[in-house]
Amino acid sequence: MTGGARDAPERQRTLRATIEWSYELLTPEEQRLFARLAVFHGGCPLEAAEQVAEAEVDVLQSLIDKSLVRYGDERYWMLETIREYAAMRLEESAEADDLQRRHAEQVRNLAKLARPHLRGGAEQKTWFRRLEAERNNVRAALSWSLDADRAEDALEIATALGRFWWVRGPHEGLAWLEQALRRATVPPERRAAALEAAGACAWFTGDHERALSLFEEGLRLFRKLGDRAGAAMILARLGPPLHAAGRADEAEAVVRESLAVHRELGDKEEIALALHLLGTFA
Repeated sequence: MTGGARDAPERQRTLRATIEWSYELLTPEEQRLFARLAVFHGGCPLEAAEQVAEAEVDVLQSLIDKSLVRYGDERYWMLETIREYAAMRLEESAEADDLQRRHAEQVRNLAKLARPHLRGGAEQKTWFRRLEAERNNVRAALSWSLDADRAEDALEIATALGRFWWVRGPHEGLAWLEQALRRATVPPERRAAALEAAGACAWFTGDHERALSLFEEGLRLFRKLGDRAGAAMILARLGPPLHAAGRADEAEAVVRESLAVHRELGDKEEIALALHLLGTFA
């Protein structure tokens, strides 16, 4: 990075000098897009590049031709050393804060779009793969939102991805959710939903006491709001940690209460979950 052959041209003596030499050969439009793309961590699909960085396909292709951007698996990405240089250029510009905000908004919109598909259905696997590819962008958006005193946005992203965390990283999901819960001031219905997601993550990490505490707080909020569906959902999730704590009768009672409400509401997935839990308890 900092050494190199002394008899080589200046532009070849260090990796940074080589990248800088390539950057200086770009047109102003190419330089602007090159810097903007650094806001993405792990690359991005074309749609995100267009939305956040206002990318144009011909300028993207020119950066690919000049070996500063790569393309594969329908994603545009940079080698990390090149992205770090681009990030430095972005920080030097007057656009850094706006790009970070737009990036976080794009991730938030993606999480909200993904949420219903994560429960099941024909698109579930596709959405899990897509979110796995965006994991580093999600992390960057959550981190920036928390650092920028936008904990409410961080909580919305982390909650929408609740089921993704349960399956693909409950420890990480619980950490993000608990950070956001401590710092966000949100309406009780949003806090209750986040508590449900955090409780599920805690359960899947094996922290049954923490799961029980989070679910009980969420249940209190849903009941206070008069949200029968929300309360019934958490009642089912309360069953396993209650059972694990040796409170088998209470566990069965809360799941049966959940089953009755969900049969009334016609939620087949929650009905199936309650029946599964009762069978497991038996």
